[in-house]
Order: sequence, then structure tokens, then C-alpha cells
Amino acid sequence: MAGIPKVETSSNSGELTFRNVEIAWNGCAEDPNTGEAKGCYAQKNGGYGDGIGTALTGGKWLFEDVSIHHNTSDGLDMLYLDGKADTSITLNRVHAYSNAGNQVKVAGNATVRNSVLVGDCGYFYREGQKYPYLGSGDHCRAGGTALSLALLTNNQVDVTHNTITGEGDILIFHGAKTDRAGVPMDDTGAKLLIRNNILRGQKDFTGYGDELVAGHYWENTKASTTYAGNIFFNVKSNQCPAGSICADPLLTVSEMRGFDPRLKPGSPAHDKVAPIVGINTDFFNRKRVYGPAADIGAVETQPVTDTPVCTRAQPTMDLRQPTSPIVPGASVTLTVTLKNNDIAACGPTNFQLAHTAPQGWSGEFSTGALSLAPGAQATASLTMKSPTTASGVYNIPVRSTSQQGAVHAADATGVVQVRPSDNSGGVLSGGVVTDKGVYRLGETIKIGAAVKLNGRPQRGATVDLSIEGPNGLRWTTRTTTDENGMGWASYQPPSTSQALGHYYIYVKGSYLNATTFTNRNRFDVK
Repeated sequence: MAGIPKVETSSNSGELTFRNVEIAWNGCAEDPNTGEAKGCYAQKNGGYGDGIGTALTGGKWLFEDVSIHHNTSDGLDMLYLDGKADTSITLNRVHAYSNAGNQVKVAGNATVRNSVLVGDCGYFYREGQKYPYLGSGDHCRAGGTALSLALLTNNQVDVTHNTITGEGDILIFHGAKTDRAGVPMDDTGAKLLIRNNILRGQKDFTGYGDELVAGHYWENTKASTTYAGNIFFNVKSNQCPAGSICADPLLTVSEMRGFDPRLKPGSPAHDKVAPIVGINTDFFNRKRVYGPAADIGAVETQPVTDTPVCTRAQPTMDLRQPTSPIVPGASVTLTVTLKNNDIAACGPTNFQLAHTAPQGWSGEFSTGALSLAPGAQATASLTMKSPTTASGVYNIPVRSTSQQGAVHAADATGVVQVRPSDNSGGVLSGGVVTDKGVYRLGETIKIGAAVKLNGRPQRGATVDLSIEGPNGLRWTTRTTTDENGMGWASYQPPSTSQALGHYYIYVKGSYLNATTFTNRNRFDVK
């Protein structure tokens, strides 16, 4: 589903239902050849990436069996609900993850049940080479909160049987809804119930050192909060509200990559809370309750005779190619390694491999398919033959697919340089610049290196960059110039006081048999 932008007013009313819907990759374009998301932008660079956002709106909204992921701002932004007595929002069996801002934001009367919220709001930062156009303030925007709640007078909010994790500053936040000027409004009489949830913290993306995220935090509110039957673990200040279990919930996978909310044997969440009238299924839409009592969290453990639930994940693809150039008409071999990241319950999968050859090139895999059990990896070689007229740098995209659809699509791109053997050389020149001269702690440094051959911009030149900073900080990378003779890179200094000071950035350019050049520049972090 494409992003629904915010406008000033709306006439939404009645029942608005979103069921069996995927809301993903808003803020990005799509490569028409490979289907890969690219050109992703967010607010800092003039983009818009909310999955769904509205103007001030009424209505009774239902999101059920909905997947919301990889949007470049908030996943679901419903903070503009008017909060009136006849306005409400219900989330049931919602899976929100890898959105760059908040995963879910709602206002007014709300029910959040049987949902899994994974606030890995730093996803696009960690995949920075694929998505270089998001600014430093776009990652974990607005704190990257997993679930943000805004309340008005007499609103009723029920957060029950969810599993929530994340690296934003807070897992659950609530406060009074603000007006257009940002002033908190009145939420007298509002009530928030946080019941039977697992809140499993991670290291805070926006914090320092090993600082953890907060479990539940609130400000500017008169609303009352009731806790019952929750598990809080690995959160800031060891927050442990009365009536909570504060121990490791023993999830199948606690890390955000491949997060699996199912409970391991021995989990303190097993058979722990009384069944709730009206909540008869879990996140997987399976029966709740099994055993003498209900499990805490979004997932109800099923009998051992039950078929395990398969949760699939994007495979990991690594592509290696020789660093030395080839001559026109020669062949080159690239090595593709693919890892199956599905959980064990899924069984083996047959992955197909495909490549896109540059014009005039031909290529063939040693095997076009890899059968991989969950957690296993295997390698295939791709031999590409260049035409006798080839010269310059060529990209060779590779993709994996399976019958499971988009979840098993993984992409990588090989880069091959072709150098004519009779090149007569020339004189290279160039320099290096940064987008600013002075940066604040935590900002990303964007680097551009210009290369000219005999005074003209040169495509396909090799650019080696290195940085020397304070307290022994060192960094190196290699890139290749584009059609404008520019090579691009980004550097993220540590977000600690040791990163404060002067930095020198050095560049070395080379191309074929031309003379090399070196140059340098300087920037500061304050």
C-alpha cells in the first residue's frame, strides 16, 4: 500500500477497516528491473515516508492482520484522531517493524491487542550503503518509540497481550494530545490499561554507551495508568511496575533481526495470567488459552503436538568479486553466498538465483538454485564474459527468490572494472570535500571526492578514502566515481565525547595507467 499523506482536514467517519494489508517501503522508489527498494528519502531530505498518516479525523478504525514495515518515517501515524467519544482505533494482530520513526502512533480511544511491535528504527542506518539519502535525524525520528499514545478527556486505552521490543528511546509512551501549537490539551479522566504484555528492551539507538531504552514513560498527562500481568526486562533503570514480572521472558529470538516472539520452554510468561473474555486468539490467530492460564505476550504457546509455526525472513546474500580489472573480452567469476534466515519450523527452501547482465555481456551460474535448510548457507559462482568493446565499470545485480514471494527476495550487486590493455594513461587530479565543515556529535559526515583525467571528470576511477581523527580514530573505505567523476561515501563517528575534535580526510585517486593523485581536507566534530 502506498503512503497516505497528511493534509489539513478530512471528512473520515463511520467504520474504516484495514484487514490483511501490507503497508511497506513508503518513502522509497522501486527499481523496475529488480523490484529492489531504492532512492529512499525521509523528512530531513525533503521526503515523506509515513506508512499511513491522516489529517484531523473521526471514524472507527480497525487494523487487523496487518504488516507495517520498512517505511522511512513512522509506520502507522494516527495521532490526528480527534479523540472524541465516537472515535476509536483498534489494532489486532498487527506486525510493525523496521520503520525509521515510531512503529505505531495513535490518539484517543484505542485498543492494541495480540500485536508484535519491533522498533528497530535504526534499520536504514545499518543498511546505509543501500539507503544513503536518509539524514541523521531520520533514523529513530521522534525518538523511535515503538508505541506512542496520545489521550484526551475520558479516553479509554487498552494495551493487552502484545510483545514489544525496540531500540528507540521508549517502548510505550503516553501523554496528553497536543494542539497545533504543540501545547498539551486536557486529558482529565483518561485511563490507560497496560496488561499481559512483554516489554523487552534493547540498547538505545539514540543513547550513549550501553544505555537501554525505557519500558514505559509518560509526561504532560493527567491520565491514570493500571498495570497488570506484564513482563518488563532489559529496560532503563530496571523499571518494574507493581504486579509485573521483571525477568527474561525467554523469547525464541530476542535480537531485533529475525525477532521471534514465541516463548521458549521455561519462560516465566507461560500459563501466567487469567483468560480475558473476548480475547480468544493470539498473534498467529490460534486458540488462546492452552493450559491452566493464558500466556503473557502476543503469542500463546500451543500443545507440543501442534505443528510449529513457520516465520520466514529475508535471506542474507553476500557477493564477492575480484578487485583486479579484466581486459575486454575476458571472463570474470563472482561468488554468491546465500543464507536462509527462516526459523527451524519452516524446513528447507529452494532458492532461485538470477542476474542481470550489462548490455553485450553473457553470464551463467554454476547452479541456478540452492536448497537451504533454515540457518544454512551455500555458495554458487557466476561467470560473466565481457564483450571485446567493454571499457569502464559495470554493475552486475544478483537476486534470490523462492515460491514464498517477496520475503525471500535478496539483492546484491557485483562491480567489475574493464581496462583496455593498450591504455596510454594520462594525468589524474582531484580533491575531497564534506557536506559541512563542522558537525554535531552523532551527525553523519557525507563525503564527495572528485576525480578528473586530463582535466575532465572521469567515470570508473578508484577512490581510496581515509580519515584520521582524535583519540586514535581511524576509518578507510574505497568507492568508484560515477558519470560525473564523483565518488561518494558516508562516515559515522562514535556518539561519544572521544569523537570530539579535528579530523583530516585523505583521498587517493587512480584509474587505469594514469598517474595517481592524493589530496586532503579537514572537518571538526563539536
